[in-house]
Amino acid sequence: MGDSYISFRHGDISAEQHYKTMAIYGLVQPALYGFASHVLGNLLFGGDDDDDDLLGDVVAAVFQNPFNAMPVIDDIFATSVRLFRGEGLWKVFSTPIFDDIEAIFRVTQKKNITFFDVLESFGTFAELRTAAPIKTYSRIAENLIEKMGGSSTGKSKRITA
Repeated sequence: MGDSYISFRHGDISAEQHYKTMAIYGLVQPALYGFASHVLGNLLFGGDDDDDDLLGDVVAAVFQNPFNAMPVIDDIFATSVRLFRGEGLWKVFSTPIFDDIEAIFRVTQKKNITFFDVLESFGTFAELRTAAPIKTYSRIAENLIEKMGGSSTGKSKRITA
C-alpha cells in the first residue's frame, strides 16, 4: 500500500490503479484472511458455523489490517477489537518465544506428563530450529483424537496471563 501511494504521488501509476491497489490490500485481502481464518479455525479446532461470528471475524480482520505491521500497536488494537466484540481479555501483548518458554516450565511441573506435553516442551525448540509448526500439528492431533472419541489423556491447554 505504501509503494502504491509513493508511485501515485510520483506519477508512476494512475489514480485508478492506486485506488484499485488500495482496495485490494485494504479491504479484499483482509476480508479473505478473516474468512479463511474463521473457516479453517472451525475445521481444525472445532467450533460452530455461526454466521454472526464469521461476519465479526471478517470485519475485525479489515479493521486490524492497517496495524498489522506495528507490533505493539497491533497488539493493543487487536485487544481493543476483542473487547469491543465482547470477547474475553486474556493477553494484551504477544511475546511468542517468552510464552513458549513459560509453557515449557508449566508443562514440566505436571504430575502426569503425556506425549502431547512432551511435544509442547520440545516443539518450541524444534520450531525455532526447523520453522515447522510442530505445536500447531500437536494441537490439531489432540482435537482430532478427542473428536473421534478418544482421549489425549491430560490435554495440555494453552494458558496465558
